[in-house]
Amino acid sequence: MKVPVSGFTILDHTADIGLLASGPNLEEAFVNAAKGMFSIIAHVDTPVSPLQPFSIEVEADSLADLLISWLNRLLYLYDTEKVLFSHFEILELKPTKLLAKVAGEPIQDKHKINTYIKAATYHDVQVIQNEHCTLRVIFDV
Repeated sequence: MKVPVSGFTILDHTADIGLLASGPNLEEAFVNAAKGMFSIIAHVDTPVSPLQPFSIEVEADSLADLLISWLNRLLYLYDTEKVLFSHFEILELKPTKLLAKVAGEPIQDKHKINTYIKAATYHDVQVIQNEHCTLRVIFDV
């Protein structure tokens, strides 16, 4: 698996889109997965101000489940609150629980939306922890 240098890399996938995210630790890899997902959703050329904060708590049976739950919770807030996120802070990350603070701003005319992501999927999801962490996720678009 090719490790992304910038924190995340977009992957081509038949009919869907994938993402590799990495970091020196699991927290940063989860943050980079969220940043990568929102770079797929909207053009990153237009800055998104962290004006509207949210607290997120997700629980799952494994790290892979936690990754999917984390990204899908962000998608849920994006859909229901109409907010693009730009700030992600992991407060606690255990194998079955994640606590985070996120912030963004309401979607405005200045934001160019690229792709609608329906969900993060379990198809080929991977969490690899060695000298640093790499995550792989495929999104249903």
